[in-house]
Amino acid sequence: MMRLGLALFALHQDIDANGHVTQNGIGNAAGLYQGGPNNQAIIHQEGCNHTGTISQHNGNNAAGLFQFGCNTNGHIAQNGNQTGLTFQFGW
Repeated sequence: MMRLGLALFALHQDIDANGHVTQNGIGNAAGLYQGGPNNQAIIHQEGCNHTGTISQHNGNNAAGLFQFGCNTNGHIAQNGNQTGLTFQFGW
């Protein structure tokens, strides 16, 4: 279900690649690493001073990192056939 949710979000945002970063605000930093087939990663940051990374090894991973507000720090690492969502809110 989470993979479907990420796919629907990507479709709604007109994201056609397997990895995508959207940042609105100032002082945000993000990074993606995907080593393997069929990986999907989305980092969406709004606000200020966020740091976020997604690192996916092997294949068939799906991850979404969504950060809002200010000053959050989120990192996701997956090693094959994993799915996850992280939502963070900071002030």
